[in-house]
Order: sequence, then structure tokens, then C-alpha cells
Amino acid sequence: MSGATSPHAGMTRRNFLKTAGVAAGALGLAGAASMTTTNNWLAPAEAHAEAEDQVIYTFHQTNCGNRCSLKCTVRDGRMANIESNTWEEDQYSICCLKGLSEIQRIYSPDRIQTPLKRVGERGEGKFESISWEEAFDTVAQKLQESVDKYGGSSILFPYSSGLVYEMPLLRKLLGAQAICESGIDMAQGNGLDQTTGDATMGKGPYEVTDWVNTKTLIMVGVNLLESGMTDARFMFDAQEAGCNVTVVDPIFTSTASKADTWVPIEPGTDAALYLGMVSAILDNEWYDEEYIKAHTSCPFLVSTADGSMLKETSTAEDGTETATHYVWDGSRARLMDEVADPILEGTFEVDGVECTTVFSLLKENQKNYTTAWASEVTTIPEDQIIELARKYAQETPSFLLIGYGGNDKYSNADIAGHAMSLLPSLTGNIGKPGCGAGVRGNHYGCHSLTAKLGAWALPAEFVETPLEMQTPLMRTNPSSVHTVFNLGNTFVQHLGNYNTTKEWLKTLDFIVTSDIYYCDSVAWSDIVLPVCTGFETRDECGMIQVSKNHILLQMKVLDPLFESKTDFEIEHELCGRLGFGEYMPESTVDYVKAQLTTDDQAFKNVTYEKLKENNSIMRLDYPDGPYVGHTDQVYKTKSGRLEIYHEGMLGYNQELPNYESPIEAYADNPLKEKYPLQFVQARRRYRVHTQWWNSEWVNQIVPYPTLEINPTDAEARGLQSGDTVRIFNDRGEFSVTCLINNAARPGQVYMCEGTWCRDTGGASYQDVTNDTLIERGKVLPYGANIPMYDTLVQVEKA
Repeated sequence: MSGATSPHAGMTRRNFLKTAGVAAGALGLAGAASMTTTNNWLAPAEAHAEAEDQVIYTFHQTNCGNRCSLKCTVRDGRMANIESNTWEEDQYSICCLKGLSEIQRIYSPDRIQTPLKRVGERGEGKFESISWEEAFDTVAQKLQESVDKYGGSSILFPYSSGLVYEMPLLRKLLGAQAICESGIDMAQGNGLDQTTGDATMGKGPYEVTDWVNTKTLIMVGVNLLESGMTDARFMFDAQEAGCNVTVVDPIFTSTASKADTWVPIEPGTDAALYLGMVSAILDNEWYDEEYIKAHTSCPFLVSTADGSMLKETSTAEDGTETATHYVWDGSRARLMDEVADPILEGTFEVDGVECTTVFSLLKENQKNYTTAWASEVTTIPEDQIIELARKYAQETPSFLLIGYGGNDKYSNADIAGHAMSLLPSLTGNIGKPGCGAGVRGNHYGCHSLTAKLGAWALPAEFVETPLEMQTPLMRTNPSSVHTVFNLGNTFVQHLGNYNTTKEWLKTLDFIVTSDIYYCDSVAWSDIVLPVCTGFETRDECGMIQVSKNHILLQMKVLDPLFESKTDFEIEHELCGRLGFGEYMPESTVDYVKAQLTTDDQAFKNVTYEKLKENNSIMRLDYPDGPYVGHTDQVYKTKSGRLEIYHEGMLGYNQELPNYESPIEAYADNPLKEKYPLQFVQARRRYRVHTQWWNSEWVNQIVPYPTLEINPTDAEARGLQSGDTVRIFNDRGEFSVTCLINNAARPGQVYMCEGTWCRDTGGASYQDVTNDTLIERGKVLPYGANIPMYDTLVQVEKA
């Protein structure tokens, strides 16, 4: 066993590598140093392998969303080249710099090389190397103790979205709770999905390749050219086909620079823009009356006394509830299925109850949200709001694209999603080629959206415990959780106000983290398990992934480096020690073959063997051409229509979208006297969340994180580019290098999200972010969001 070390940040990780050299030598390597840099051995590789080289096909498993298929060249047992694999749909045969740089990240000095045991206080980052035997025994013992004392619900598995295998069998066998991203990347979906009935956290079931059929594309808070580079070509294809692209964003982003129009907006006011556009559409009668009568809840009758809807409900055997609403036929109330041409506006009496229509309520509610009001709130000129609404309603087909950054990280994001949903509902810009609304997700909104993989079967009694509350709430409220099995850098990436998170972590009985790299969450663990990259495994293959109408196989490219193991191996070993070994597949090949055993006819030509023969990629049996959802105009709401009136939100005055300012970053907040700058953590092309901060090749281009600030704000603080600045508020502080940039909006500072603590003065950028959860989150489909952008700070020279 090695002596105690602190493999934390740059100054201590080197010491850790020294202690790991013995373990590396035992694996037959030339020592740890030879496998944690590419400088001494990497030679140029041609695009096509030489005779002695081995070519292997796999896919990129990290969570940029594009799941690129890769062609890897292995030379002398080491990765020598990465390039794009060939897809049947050649438009996807692409790979960005991040994927190519995996050739260097595989051998990063930040790799966790052996299992570790904490020897200092949690958070100190002091560990010693231990054997896998000790690590497995300790983790199994602690898991069993937690189950015996508190039950399976006492164990929480938070996991990163970039994983393709999140130990699902172990979670079910233990009866544990599990969650990915409880409070982020879902907030606008809280409003949008209540209208459409989709349970997608706002992701639209529309393929971006369909944008060539779009005439008006409005991107709000979307920096596609940075956060989705491999999809950027589809925006350019659309423009070449005649599509007019407008980007609405406080920052002059890369995507804004390539759009036809950039519309700068006051941060956190997207809902006001949508409400202003709705008023313009109503005032000018740009709505599609025939459509809203046939496919929306606009004709439905509502009691003026209490806001309840007049309807009859029924419940199917599977628990699905449907509703048939009453409408006015010109003389009396009748069920909607009985009326071909319902009345849209008016006040009527039904069995002694005064009623009106949803459309009438909407028009009355919109009197509060004139285009002049929207202009004042958003700082967008009124005539520009009206013209944007006109183009959207009249220069069709129109597509409204939103992002998981932008307004999704403000407290009023659910209202923005609801307000946004009114636009396609009123104009019929949904369910037709070139139309759509929602978050971009090419890996999601394709024909393969409906793909149904098989599963490795477990006895019926083994099920996960539903999440009892959002993980941000667990930090400050009593919960069942005593043990955390952390997969990835979730403590930093998924939670705001990191100081509150740290206090919670100190109270837990046991924390184990499995990860590839020594990220910030590792420091808070009792046991750390080194995980392979997606290129390494001892089995013949890794996992499979359905993406962009294809099925992709993750073949073994390399033997595991150092003492790392795959997530599947770790799960398998722990299940054996916990008495669950009989329920586990013997290998990932068995697991993958179980997934490929499915009744879904899209997979009828797919087998494991054929996938291997076809270079680990096959197109599923789907129609040609882009996927367009909702073409039948049947929605997954109780009525089967677009439901713009959210009856379940009556208690919060949000049955129709009513504007609320952000809870902290609003214009006249007195706190701005102390903390006058709004702080955004943007998504950039060189990183994905907390990943690629340790890529030497990427860091040659962007060597360190920067806080970008407008020249006016910099001058007022006496700042120059290159200065180290302190960013602080009452929650905490961190430091970073300043970069003066005209693209930054006055009053707003921003930096790339996911920055590691070693690059921000030893503290985290999440030390300052807002974590206040709105009260109505209790009844929203996905809970309250964490308003990380809804944050005020001050900046000064360090």
C-alpha cells in the first residue's frame, strides 16, 4: 500500500502518479509516466492503417449528444488515430475536435490509476492506493450495511448523462434511488411538455435535417455552432435552401454571427418575448382559427368562478386517464367530439355555472402583456417583436428552437416554456415538415425516437425506489439517503451553490465515486474506483446505442489502462459480493444480445454478429427522410390536443402563462447595488460540461478558462485582459483570468461551464451560483429547476 497522498489539482496529482508507478509496472507497462502522455510515443498516422495496424470501430460515448461513430487505429496496443466512421446516412459521417482529442485524453495524467481510500477529511483530497479486493469488499460491506439498517432507498445513485451504462442492474437489485440531472436541462420542458403531452424535458420530436423545409427558424438561447458543432451544417443547409435564421441571445455568439438576424435580449426575459409575440399574433389575427378549433384546447369551456374545466374523464385499465371536454356549439354545451365547429369566444351559462372559453381567457390575459410591455422588459424594440411574430406566423413553415442553456437556467423557465408553446399552438407550426418547437436533440428527435430495445430481465421484485425528492432538496431536508454511489462529476455539475452541497456531503454515512479522471467530486469520496474510458474493456465489446436512426456498437479498442475497470465489471463484482451474482449476465456481450432481442421491427435485420460485420453501425428499418413528430395531430395529453390551459397550475396562477421576473437577476433588484453583474456559465465548443478541461490538445487552443466581460464593465473596474479577477457574492467566491470581449452584454459576465476547481483558484464557479428552488416546482412535471444563471456577482481585480 502506498503512503498517503493528495491527488488533488495540479500540484498534488504528480505526486499521486509517482505512487501509482508500482501498480502500472505490475501491469507490464513501462511505468505510469509512459502512459500518461502522448509526447514520447505518438507518431503520425495515415488516414488508412498500415499493415501492422489494427482498425476497430466504436462510438463516442460522452454526452455532447451526437454519439459520433469512430474509426480507431491501434498501433502496438496504443491508440494512434481517430477519425469518423462511415454512416449509411453520410451526413452523419463527421467528428469534432473533442472526439479526435480522445487519442490524448485516454492517456491523460488525470486518470485515476488505482482504487483509492480516503485518509483525510472529506473534501481534503487525501487518499491512499488500495487493492481492488479491498475496494470491492469495503463498498459491498457499506452498501449492505445501509440496506440492512435503512433499506434500499437509503442508497442514491446520481449519474452523469454521458454514461452509456449506469449500473442499472445493481440499482434495481438494491432497490436504490437513482437520478440523472435532477434540476437541470428540463425547466422549459416543465411548461412546453404540459401543452404537448410529451415527456421529453422539452426535447422536440423533430429531426434537424428537416430544417431545409423551414422558412423561418428562430433560435432562442441556442449557440448551435458551439454546443452542437456536428449539427451546425444543417443550419447552413437550411439557409442555403432559403430559410431565414434569427438568433435571440444576450450574447453575440458564434451562431448569432452566422444568423440572418441577431436579436439581443435582457437575460432571463424570454417569457416576456414570447408573450409579446403572442399578443402581436392575437392583435393582428395572424392565428390559424381552423387549426386551433380542431387541435387545441382553445374552444374548451372553463368556469369563470374557479377556473376548472368542464369535462368528463375516464381511466383505462393501464391507468391512462383521458378527458373529453365540453365546448359551446352556438346554443348549448356539448362534448367536443360532437361539435364540428365550436365557438371560440364568449361567455355562456351551463347548468347555472358561468363559463367562458380558453381562447377568451387567453385574449383577456394577454392584455397584461402588450408588445410595448414586452419591449420594455426585454429591451427589444417593439417593432422588432411584432416583425418577429409576423414572420413566425406568416412566413411558414416555422421552427422555434430553444436550448438547455439560456433561459432554462432561470427561475421563470417553466413560464417561458409554457408561453413558447402558445406560438405553435396558435399558428399550427407543429406536426408538419419544416415545423416544430423545443430543444435541439438530433440524437433524440429522429425515427429512432420510438426504438424499443430489449432488456436483461430481473425477477419482478427487484425495482428501483422512485426518487423521494429532488437531489437539491436532499441537501437541506430530511431524506432516506445515507449512502451515495456517485457516477461522474455530479456533485459539481448537477447542483448549484456548491458550499451547501459540501455541507450535505459531510453528513452522509458513505460515499463512493467511480470515474475515469480525478474530477472535483472525487475529493468528497470515501472510496474511489478507477473506470475505463469508453475505448477500453476486457470483454469483446462495450455497450450499444441507438442514435440518429442507427444502432451503434461499442467494440473493444484497447485493453484497460492501469488498474481501471468498466462500470459493468464493477457492477458485476459488487453484485457477486452482495449475493446477486445469479442475476447478472456473464459479459457485456450477453447484455448487448439481450438488448437486441426485441419485438421492435426496426431491429429485424440487426444481430450482434451483423453489427460487428458492418463496422459497428447499421441503419434501422425506418423510412427515408427526416422525422417529423405529431403529423397525426394527436397529442399525449388527456384530451389528445395541444392543451395551452394548464388546469393543474391554478394554485400558482399559471394556468395560462403569467410573467414573473427572475428571482435574483432582475433589473430593479436592490441587491444589484452590491452585486451588479449577472453571471452566466455558457456551453462552448471546446468542452462538454466538466469534460475536456484536461485535454492537452484542446488546451493548446484554449489553455485556461476566462471570465468574459464587456469593455464598459471592465473599464469601470480598472481591468485588463489577462488580469486575475475575483468573482464573488454572499454564497462564495472563485478567481479566474479576465478577458474583455465586445460580445459580452453590459451588466453580464460569462465563462464556460464545468471549469475544474484547479483552474479557478481552488474554489468552484458553483460556489456562487443560485440554488433557490421555486415553490411551484412541487407540482411541475420535472420538479423545480436550479437557476444557475439567475445569479448576481461582483467582479474585482484579485
